Amino acid sequence: MAMWPLPECAEEIVGNSPEDVAKRAEQDVHYQMRKKQIEARSNNNCGKARAAMSAITGKSLPKSPKKKVVYSLRLQHCLRAVQIYSQRYYKTHVQAAVKKAIRVSRQPLTHSQKLVIINKLTHETFQTESEEVKTKIFTALEQLREERAEAAQRGEWNAEDYLDAIEAAPAVLNRFLNDLALQMGWWFTVIAGGPDPADEGNIRTGRSVKSFLPSSMSHPYLAFTSV
Repeated sequence: MAMWPLPECAEEIVGNSPEDVAKRAEQDVHYQMRKKQIEARSNNNCGKARAAMSAITGKSLPKSPKKKVVYSLRLQHCLRAVQIYSQRYYKTHVQAAVKKAIRVSRQPLTHSQKLVIINKLTHETFQTESEEVKTKIFTALEQLREERAEAAQRGEWNAEDYLDAIEAAPAVLNRFLNDLALQMGWWFTVIAGGPDPADEGNIRTGRSVKSFLPSSMSHPYLAFTSV
């Protein structure tokens, strides 16, 4: 893994202090970056090997079976509950811990790294809440689902519908572009941006990058993502 080094502290951090939370956030960013780099390199090498074998044998090798995207309803149920909890209790129950974790970080954090800390601490705080608070949140979640069902019948879209589409977009885009890349031998970069319903409507950018040079993926479009 020398091609994509991790931060100096690569061992698992299991503590719950603000310092540990900040370190885990930094590690998570690096792990996700390295995972994407390894996947891209693997796809590149696999494509080259497939082309070389086809040239030798004169036959097209069968493509890998397409993976079916499966979404966990239970996981989405939990995520929605945490989002409602954040809307109602973030400032009073979570914000102080987030500010402390960001303040003790050893280096300036990017917006994405701050979101990792926010999401992690919000989820952990929700798990330790009283049954009374959890009951209120899940009751609100059921009410929200009923409202969404009624809105769907009227052909209306709300923030939750947009959030579902945003969360599903990476898998849809990657599947489509990977298949297209195998057919064309080209690679594609998709850049998107817009208001994020899960982040109070703040502008969020996203990108899907494939490259023959994995080292070039470390900070793609830095000027764009820093806006």
